[in-house]
Amino acid sequence: MHEGAVGMMRGNPNVSVLTSYGDVSAITSKTSLDTVSSNLEKMQQAIFAEAGVSGEMFASTSNLTLSYSVDTHISFMMILARKYAKFLTNIVNSIYQNSNIGFSYHFLPVAEHNTKDYIDEAFKLASSGYSYLIPGIALGFSQRELIDLKDLENKVLKLEKRFVPLQSAF
Repeated sequence: MHEGAVGMMRGNPNVSVLTSYGDVSAITSKTSLDTVSSNLEKMQQAIFAEAGVSGEMFASTSNLTLSYSVDTHISFMMILARKYAKFLTNIVNSIYQNSNIGFSYHFLPVAEHNTKDYIDEAFKLASSGYSYLIPGIALGFSQRELIDLKDLENKVLKLEKRFVPLQSAF
């Protein structure tokens, strides 16, 4: 806004119209009580709509809407993560792949929001014979750390003989 226009508005309290070259929109309200909350809600909705995100991410109205919103955003980000993983896989394979060795790069769909659920599901799969590396990696261990820890427990400390896990009902 031009400095002269600002000065004119300060000097004249009766100014109710200001012309501008920019895009503007008027928000009107019928009552003064409706003005504050309605204007804030309209502005907030406009900001989130312009950004392409749900307002529930930052000001949730219930726990379910926040959970669904976060899950939706994680799934959108995983599309990007899979494309990036494919890109990295192609680069690494173009440099190091040979007839015996090929590489594959993956991102686990784990975020702060769903870590517990993901690890619980991975442990269920591990107890059925699937990889125990995935829950370990989701917990933050590297593959090398997990293998070294298992070697320490089994070969050095011989914990598999001291602590026998309960067998499943099957």
